[in-house]
Amino acid sequence: MENSKNVEEWNDFNSKHYQKGSEFINYSFLSQLFEQVIAKGNVRDIWFPGCGTSIVPKVFAELGFNTWATDVSDFAVAIQHEFTEKSVEQILEYGRRISVQNEQGELESQTLVNYLLMYHCADDYSFEKQGTFEVVNHDFRTSFYHAKFDCIVNIKAFQVFLSNAQRQIARVHYDALKSGGLAVFQTQNIVGKADLELKASLLNAGFHIQGFKTSSWFWNTLSEMLPLDLLHSYGVFEDYFWSDSDRQKYSKTLESLRQEFKQRSERESEETAHLLNDGETKVAKVFAWSG
Repeated sequence: MENSKNVEEWNDFNSKHYQKGSEFINYSFLSQLFEQVIAKGNVRDIWFPGCGTSIVPKVFAELGFNTWATDVSDFAVAIQHEFTEKSVEQILEYGRRISVQNEQGELESQTLVNYLLMYHCADDYSFEKQGTFEVVNHDFRTSFYHAKFDCIVNIKAFQVFLSNAQRQIARVHYDALKSGGLAVFQTQNIVGKADLELKASLLNAGFHIQGFKTSSWFWNTLSEMLPLDLLHSYGVFEDYFWSDSDRQKYSKTLESLRQEFKQRSERESEETAHLLNDGETKVAKVFAWSG
């Protein structure tokens, strides 16, 4: 997808994606996201730019957050408006439930929202008010009218733009956050150099990304050492699909790099830990997903 995509093309993309029966939700990412938001604390207002037909904004509204679901696609906005009249369980086909173990070790059925509340939040998690859910037609390359958000969640929408547009979008996201706010980006099949370039656009906008310096060193070192095909394969699956000869050829060097990566990562985390909760620094976290 290129920067020149117009509204009609986005409508077509969202419509085809929706009609294919693509999953509304990635449960693993949803749990990670909820943990991040709860750990951050003091999060009330969340913006989901480029939300598409995802049910995630509606889930967070039912969890008690004020959520804004925005997209430039009329089709996506229409689907989100349909969500406003239904509960999460009504939207999920046949009221899908998650089987979990109770205190006695027996399997029992839980709704998605109750599952998240029971297993992924602090004991003092509560809101006096019910969450709200607002749907707006908006191009996230431009400023959004809402004053400031505590958290922004961009699910696989940021990655589809070229680097010059990513820099612009990163700045829009940065400006939309309150001081000390959190921006979460989920990407799919973005690894190595592409991942570093995406994160660099966020850094240039002013975000702090924990571990970026170490990751840059690691991937730049790998790119000098490995052929391009092995480098890409390693970025997605590590050395799982390498031939035995390739694995043997690079095993000692890779192990040495991994050890140094661990040491550098620990040092960088210690040096920058104060930025994560200083109340001023705007933090971006990128969750990469392959598949």
